[in-house]
Amino acid sequence: MRTLLVLMLCAAAGCSSDNSVWSSSVSRLVLRSAGGFLQPSQPTADCPTEGVEYTLVVAGRSLSVRRCSPGRTDPYPLMLTAVSRALTGAEFDALVPKLQALRVISVDTCGADKPEVTVTVTTPGGTHEYADSFYSCPNDNDTRPTIDTAALDAALQAFGQLLFPDP
Repeated sequence: MRTLLVLMLCAAAGCSSDNSVWSSSVSRLVLRSAGGFLQPSQPTADCPTEGVEYTLVVAGRSLSVRRCSPGRTDPYPLMLTAVSRALTGAEFDALVPKLQALRVISVDTCGADKPEVTVTVTTPGGTHEYADSFYSCPNDNDTRPTIDTAALDAALQAFGQLLFPDP
């Protein structure tokens, strides 16, 4: 049943036959990561939970991020960092293979300690959310199609390097 749902959602989202959620019809992609085994922190009004959300708007090649991470001193309040910039043609082209690697897969894994990553893709056919295959527990009621966890991590790393380059 899950496979049928994955195929139906993939068809509606405009996925190609290789099950990639990325296609030329994608206008917006949002990549979120939150949870997992985290160090102690204190929620704030700007940051109720620790995590990161990247938004890629294809038309303007705009990449933005909202990241909530713990401060450096006790009680480690969550601090908001927001960055946005236009990608160069070369940067966008280098990012495309990471986005094409975001493929729908069907596995029965049941992780417990990794941040949960989700992808939301907007196309002319609508908006579709995909879950992390790391958390595709067999008895889970989550019906979202799952994307390979390694591909999600690679996309997160690529987005992070574009907005928070190493010094």
